[in-house]
Amino acid sequence: ELEYTLYHFEIPQEKFFEALDMFSQFFVDPLLLPDAVEREMNAIESEFQLNVNSDGCRWQELLCFSSKVCKGERQHPFGKFSWGNLQSLRDTPSQQ
Repeated sequence: ELEYTLYHFEIPQEKFFEALDMFSQFFVDPLLLPDAVEREMNAIESEFQLNVNSDGCRWQELLCFSSKVCKGERQHPFGKFSWGNLQSLRDTPSQQ
């Protein structure tokens, strides 16, 4: 978990190549309209607030944080991934 993103969808077999092309366009040329980005950030903030008190989420965040602090050695890739919220997605980047 957390090292791969899996996408699953069902389509009729005869539409496979057409659907695969449409699906790949999400990665090749994503449509990120400004209002859609704002809505998505708000959805992420909502999910963050729902899970902020979850023990499982706190454990995951602790693992992520401790992966960054490796006594001066190379960081584990897990340390690059963390929970996002409006502060980390909008406020912090705009201050930098």
